[in-house]
Amino acid sequence: MRESESAQSLELCLVVFYFCLTLQEHTRCFLLRGIGQPVRDIVRSGEQAASLLTTCCPSFLNTKFLSTVPGMLKLLQMFVGGACQALLVSYGMGFSQLLGPSYISLLTTASASAATVTLLLFCYVISSNTFHLIRSSLFELLFNISAATSYCSSSIFLFFAVKLYVYPLYVLTLGIVDYPAMKTAYIMGFCLSIFHAVDAYYSFKQYRGL
Repeated sequence: MRESESAQSLELCLVVFYFCLTLQEHTRCFLLRGIGQPVRDIVRSGEQAASLLTTCCPSFLNTKFLSTVPGMLKLLQMFVGGACQALLVSYGMGFSQLLGPSYISLLTTASASAATVTLLLFCYVISSNTFHLIRSSLFELLFNISAATSYCSSSIFLFFAVKLYVYPLYVLTLGIVDYPAMKTAYIMGFCLSIFHAVDAYYSFKQYRGL
């Protein structure tokens, strides 16, 4: 019995590790190729990870949630939000004074939203009762509306700040890496705004019992 649980835990860790490596590779593609194909690749990787998690996790976990649209949205919000935060911390610290409140705004939004989504996802997978209670309440609806609005506004704010302050440095220095990273960060912010808006729609449907 213990060997079986250990094997399932190892499989779960390997699945999460695989998805993190895949997300890191697609984040690199954002810097090189733009948004279209990497976003499709991330969604496809999320679907594969959700399928693997559903099959290899212990039966007492509510892994069926991960194969639903809200579950996939939660996975995307968590991993893309974490990648956005990592880009801002890794490449934006040196420009924080130059970018001002726009940088702090998106970093705060990504940190708070990704942490909340991770906590919600953990609770939903551990307990199906928690999932039904929270999803049928106003919390998910208001949280997703707030996150979508914050991501959209802070990404627009950072977009103008990057174009105004960082892009001229990128042109003058002929390839400063911070500009593509900051560009990827606010593009991710726009994508996360869409993810949370769609999740708000599904939350509203579940709140109204539709």
